[in-house]
Amino acid sequence: MKWSEMDHYNRFAAHKARRDVVPSSRIPRRDIVLRSVRPVLEARGGALGVVLDVGCGIACDALYMNGLFERYVGVDFSENMIRCGRVFTGRVSNVDLVVANVEEVSISDSFADVVYMNGALHHMTDIPGVIQALRRLAKPGAWLVAREPQRGNPIIQVLRWIRMRVDASYSSDQVFFAKRELIDVLHAAGLQDIDVRFQGFLTPPMAEVVLKPLWLTAPLARLLVVLEGIVETVMIGPLARLSWNVTAYARFPGKSAGSEVKPERLNQ
Repeated sequence: MKWSEMDHYNRFAAHKARRDVVPSSRIPRRDIVLRSVRPVLEARGGALGVVLDVGCGIACDALYMNGLFERYVGVDFSENMIRCGRVFTGRVSNVDLVVANVEEVSISDSFADVVYMNGALHHMTDIPGVIQALRRLAKPGAWLVAREPQRGNPIIQVLRWIRMRVDASYSSDQVFFAKRELIDVLHAAGLQDIDVRFQGFLTPPMAEVVLKPLWLTAPLARLLVVLEGIVETVMIGPLARLSWNVTAYARFPGKSAGSEVKPERLNQ
């Protein structure tokens, strides 16, 4: 029997949550999140404002970004993922998690300063519809940050193909973007100031799989985080295509971000 995406994530919610608990995977996962939002942090003067995380999973990215946002709203269609997320983020007062399809979610219009998507777009079947829904939820001029696996490295694509067949927790219902495709998708949806960057050369494999023994893998993860910053500065031009991921940065149409009034609390 082939599981639907919702069935898959409900089934493996607890299993996937381990990656944000075990140090060998938690350390690179935190670095990947912070590295992906860094350009927006710099553009917004060090604060993300109100963050909408689409496909938030167990919402551990809220913990990694804690202290950088005014409010975090996570939306995911997996009830089990959100249930785990409420346990993980229970001590953070400015986090709301919602079980819903983002195209149908009942949230106030124009509330988000940053729309954040960590590996979510490539699981979606109606990307134009999703982007249009996000335009309703984002403030005019809000930022979009979308980190996605990219298919420019054929060796990595082979490894992904193998993993799909040996790891039941790795969904086979996903696609991988070329950089140009991601730019075209966002441009067609009416987003502006689109910039897609190759990111993640060393840390993504350890971020995805729990490796033991921890006395060895945790220090290795810390070393790779340090080296990642160096490698990203070296892998430029054609070499950049060897990365595991691309991160897209774009702006929703409207006035500049930061000039809006304070957001109201979400509709209940």
